[in-house]
Amino acid sequence: MPNYYVSASRGSDSTGAGTATNPWATIGKAIDGGVSPGPAITLPPSGTTRVIVEPGVYREGLTLRLSPSTTAPLVITGDPDGSLFAAGGAADSKTGVVEWLAWTDDLTAMNASALVVSGKSNVTIEKFTIEGGSRNNSPYPGSAIDLPGATNITIRDCVLVGCHDAALDASVLRATATAGTTLNLLLERSEVVCGGDTTNGLRVLAPEHSSDYDVGVAVLNCLFRNGRDQIRLEKSGGTGGKVARGMRVAGCTFLGDSTSASVRADKWTGAAASPLIVVRLCVFAHNRRSVSGEDASYIDEDYNFFTGGAPRWNTNAGANSKIGLPRLNFSADRPAGGRPRPSAEPLAGSPLLAFGARPADLAVDMLGRPRPDPCAAGCLERAAPVGGGTAPTYIFQTEG
Repeated sequence: MPNYYVSASRGSDSTGAGTATNPWATIGKAIDGGVSPGPAITLPPSGTTRVIVEPGVYREGLTLRLSPSTTAPLVITGDPDGSLFAAGGAADSKTGVVEWLAWTDDLTAMNASALVVSGKSNVTIEKFTIEGGSRNNSPYPGSAIDLPGATNITIRDCVLVGCHDAALDASVLRATATAGTTLNLLLERSEVVCGGDTTNGLRVLAPEHSSDYDVGVAVLNCLFRNGRDQIRLEKSGGTGGKVARGMRVAGCTFLGDSTSASVRADKWTGAAASPLIVVRLCVFAHNRRSVSGEDASYIDEDYNFFTGGAPRWNTNAGANSKIGLPRLNFSADRPAGGRPRPSAEPLAGSPLLAFGARPADLAVDMLGRPRPDPCAAGCLERAAPVGGGTAPTYIFQTEG
């Protein structure tokens, strides 16, 4: 498994060798490099290649110019606890947040997405905070990550923050499908923060086709804040009158006044033979409209908990879903001292606890803590109290 290392604080793109003891300074040196000379690394015929990024600030708007494959996948990973640099031989590995920003400085956004993966496949991105730039760089409007035609993509343990411009076509994470093609996109254990009330969170654009097809998108154990449509399956051209389906949303928490819907399926030519989006074990707290289908056949929701606004629009109510007060911990126990607990974790006695049977792929929550069966609705289980019991395990974005 070849490993390459990047450090903003002590690396060099001119004299670095991409090792833990002599790293490069930018992520772009490893995976982009422009049309010429291109990326500094070459993928092997087989085996996983990792680009390991030390805590620090990386102000880069990049396009992936490598071509991973099923036999030679690529992992781009932050190293917030310093363990990967230490394993590579670095004597002074750092801990902290790994920030990837499409901003030239804190006052100036780039006309770019932080990362564009166009037509590539077999890529994992994990353990970063990634912020998009300005929407003015069409066709990639300031997303944290843009995935036009990309397949077999995993985004895990990240915080994704979207474009800060007020634009209806802006998205934090945008994936564009080819008609009839399965994306195999997995977004898990991540927080998605929309930059404004006109910004989408996860936006999947899929064209009509001659037959229904599986778009293959799973969103598991994620927290969504604010925005227009926090998750949207959007019809994008095409002919044939048949729909993209096969999106699954499970174990997620949706917060804030989304100005359209938390989970939305656009209007297609006709009704669907099977649901386009299946929503399970999610919490919708203080949202304007929680689940919205342009046809009653589009969204299958059950075992979800709703509060505020309109729980459903043109969507049949799940037999086991409830409307009420979820009792979430928004203060994160900061006044009590000790390490803060995660915001939006269920309070003791919350009706979200032991809410429904746990699917196999929800074995852990957003922070990697084991889920019981039955498990809680939403992305977080109830952690041990601050100052006692077993401390929660923080998988990403820890301060050293």
